Amino acid sequence: PPLQIQILDKRLFGRTPIVGVHSVTTLKTFMVPTPGSILALNSVPKLKDNLPGFVQVLEDTPQPRSPRTKITTALANLTNVFETESVDSSELEMDYSEFDWWSRYYAAKGDEKRSSGFEGKGYEKMTYYKGELEKWFGNFEDRTKEFQLTRGKSFSRKSEVTGLFKGDLRVYPLPEDTQDAVPLIFKDIPEHGINEVTVRVYVIRGKQFTAQDPFGKSDPYIKIVLGEKEMINDKENYIPNNLNPLFGKVFEFNTFIPQEHEMKVVVMDYDALSADDLIGYTAIDLENRFLTSYQATCGIPKCYFIAGPCKWRHQVLPSALLDKYLNCKNYGTAKWVGNTEVSVCNQNFKLKEDFEPHGIFPHITDEVERKILTRQLGGQKQRLALYVLNLFDHVPDHIEERKLINPIQGEVPQGYLEMFVDIFPKSDGVTPEAVNIEVRQPDDMVLRMVVWNAKGVELLDNPLYQDDPTCDIYIKAFLRGQNKSKSTDVHYRSMDGEGMFNWRLVFPFKYLPIEQEIVSMEKEHFWKMDGTEKRAEPELVVQIWDNDQFLPDDFIGSVDFKLINFFKPRRSAYSTSLAQITTRDDHSNADNIFKKKRFRGWWPVVKTPEGNDPTITGKIEM
Repeated sequence: PPLQIQILDKRLFGRTPIVGVHSVTTLKTFMVPTPGSILALNSVPKLKDNLPGFVQVLEDTPQPRSPRTKITTALANLTNVFETESVDSSELEMDYSEFDWWSRYYAAKGDEKRSSGFEGKGYEKMTYYKGELEKWFGNFEDRTKEFQLTRGKSFSRKSEVTGLFKGDLRVYPLPEDTQDAVPLIFKDIPEHGINEVTVRVYVIRGKQFTAQDPFGKSDPYIKIVLGEKEMINDKENYIPNNLNPLFGKVFEFNTFIPQEHEMKVVVMDYDALSADDLIGYTAIDLENRFLTSYQATCGIPKCYFIAGPCKWRHQVLPSALLDKYLNCKNYGTAKWVGNTEVSVCNQNFKLKEDFEPHGIFPHITDEVERKILTRQLGGQKQRLALYVLNLFDHVPDHIEERKLINPIQGEVPQGYLEMFVDIFPKSDGVTPEAVNIEVRQPDDMVLRMVVWNAKGVELLDNPLYQDDPTCDIYIKAFLRGQNKSKSTDVHYRSMDGEGMFNWRLVFPFKYLPIEQEIVSMEKEHFWKMDGTEKRAEPELVVQIWDNDQFLPDDFIGSVDFKLINFFKPRRSAYSTSLAQITTRDDHSNADNIFKKKRFRGWWPVVKTPEGNDPTITGKIEM
């Protein structure tokens, strides 16, 4: 039979006008087995089936999920640990400067260079969802659905939409013995009233923003609107001239659910002389994430670390989360036998036999790294609880790529925002410390280059007043990504291709050690107020030129040095050869100048005519 949901407005003098009505035409979609019945017991997932082959794969297109659907993926070859020692907390931190939160981020996106081999060190990757998180979990409607409310029955006009009703229905047969209490199927629902929560919004980066400025750029910044109230305005930290900005921002505020449940993350374009332009926004329903059984308030990792880059960031321990999930799903309670064995859904799990059968991180061969990883792990009971919790369907530790919409442009994406949201109920205790996702800042560095001598330089000048050719030699050098070049003085009238300089060139620059890139800020136009960030590989270019008084200088040759793979010099000009150039990518013939700090010797300078092989046109001692 159909069911009608009516929302009434209670007013003075007993008046209760109808606010809106929704008619449920069929109840078949809401039918479920009676709690405790044989049919309900048979629907309990067979968790043991999820133990072998824990490899996580995401499809390109979100698939519909059922509240009772088992996950087909879980732990990812990183569980295999023993009980940790009792050590001082300061010893738990990984002593690797190349690892930070952004290493996890780039590992999730498959960027091995910027992640610095993060995954190979024994840590887990975050799950990267290409699309809104709710689309991967049935819009989080496993415990609450939206029913559109309308008002008006006249055939001469369409019914007016007056709002949404959030709730859910369950239809199931009563037990044969009606003397028993009616079994409850909705459990662990927050009590009626106001739920105070702390919301943390992690805005990581933007992608493919539409240009709002006349010269094809935008100056984006973030605003957060909750309902009709503006909670955050980060206008003062706008990022100039960038369509793919790195934000690295954490925004935190307190609110009340369900009174204020719709949050909009808005991306604006800063304008100095006019009103700021809307690039786009994405809307998130905080109430659905708060109520769902998928544990969407905070992503759940696969392994329980108490320190390090994958540190546990929930308010409660994994065992408490497991109990909450089992109660919510009517799966009974977890029955523990000590700290290393538990029975869930009438299935027994043992820590060593089921989850840690091969010892402590067998794929980590370095004993020091293995020891540090082991000390960062939590206790046995919490590790086992988290392993079992990962056998159910839930929201993992993740990043979501959300589409930005501008009402003027309809449903056409105006860019994408990579982010994730944590919700911490005040009733669950103290809010944990926020994850540090600040953008990596480059280090100030200086490259000092001393040019001593040059030999074997090709002679290009043929003066009328003498028979022998000459060359006015000088050396020019610059770093890739920086427009400014520097030169030595000129060694005039060299008749044997030799020049003496004893000249020092100094190149200050900003360098990101983890990403191995030089960062610079340059104005693209003189009227621009802000510069544009540019990045380039750390590469030094050294050139030999012939100085001319009235004509353009003549290019003689050049040599390129990758600073992270600086090919080694020879001790003398005589031993310098073209083989140094052809084998410079061989790591046995090169070294990292950031670690080596200093090189001195002779290098060849080459010139490659069009369609010909490179030839040596000079040699430099530096």
